[in-house]
Amino acid sequence: MEKLGLYWEKEGERGTVSFKAYTRKVKSEGEKLHLYLTPLLDRYAILGSTAKISWDETIIPCRIVGKSQKEIILSISQDALSLGKIKISITKKPPLVFLKMGNLLRPFEMTDMSEDSFTVRVTGYHVIEELTDKTIRFRMILDEHEQIEGEAWLMSLLEDGEGRLKASLSMVPDGEGKAKVRDYLHKTVRKLLLG
Repeated sequence: MEKLGLYWEKEGERGTVSFKAYTRKVKSEGEKLHLYLTPLLDRYAILGSTAKISWDETIIPCRIVGKSQKEIILSISQDALSLGKIKISITKKPPLVFLKMGNLLRPFEMTDMSEDSFTVRVTGYHVIEELTDKTIRFRMILDEHEQIEGEAWLMSLLEDGEGRLKASLSMVPDGEGKAKVRDYLHKTVRKLLLG
C-alpha cells in the first residue's frame, strides 16, 4: 500500500466542499489507523467527521478521531465502517464466484466487491450477451467456512483498451447473505489496514 487517498467533505456557505489528500500509513493500533499529516489534512480535516480511505479500487469509510503534529488518526471500528459503503479490490485469495448461465455454474475471477455488487473478469463478448438484460443466480465462496447464493444482474462493463473486459454486477444475496458479505468485508479491511 504505497499511497492512501483520504477524502472528506466540509460544509461551506455556498455548499459542500470536497477534499482529497494523499498520504502514507504510519502505524495501526487496535482499530485506529495513523497516517502522516499533510498540510491540507492539518488545516481542513475536522475531528469527528467522516471520511473515506482509498487506494487502487478500494474505498473504506472511517471517522477522523485525532490529530497530532505529525499524524492524523482514523477509526475503522465496526461503527465507523458502517458509515458508508465499503468497496475492496481483491488481489489475494479472491472469493470464488460462480454465475449460472443456462444450466451450468461457470467460475469467474473476482476483482472487487462491495456489500451490494461485485466485479468479475470476462473472457469474451458471448458472456456479456448471456448476462445482458437478465437476472441470474450466483454462488460466492467467501472462505472455507462461508458461502452465499443469490441473484445478480449486469450493471456496467469496462474494456481496458487491451481487449480485457470486466463486468460489474449488482447482487441481492439470499437469507443472511448480506450480513455474511458485510462481515467478510470488515474482516478483510482490518487485515488490509491494521495487519
